[in-house]
Amino acid sequence: MNLIFEIGKKAKKNRARIGLGIGTVSEKLISSAQDVRDYADVVLVGDEKQIRSLGTELEIIHSMEPSKTLIELLVNGEIDGAVRGTLSATKTL
Repeated sequence: MNLIFEIGKKAKKNRARIGLGIGTVSEKLISSAQDVRDYADVVLVGDEKQIRSLGTELEIIHSMEPSKTLIELLVNGEIDGAVRGTLSATKTL
């Protein structure tokens, strides 16, 4: 049994909705988020205009306070997990 294969198989089956915090817009981070679409529904949380300027088709939740919004989405059950991404660790935690 290949552990990595089994993890991937379970992730595809689960289809978690994951919030990804975007403070400073990073093309590399957005690209990586798009690459995991087979495993999770990624929702970007941050300044929609700045994020859209990179041309992504991922769902975006506009927020001028993405650290706060990311935590609210998690607490309210609107996302299954949160990744701080480029947000400040101090503000997010």
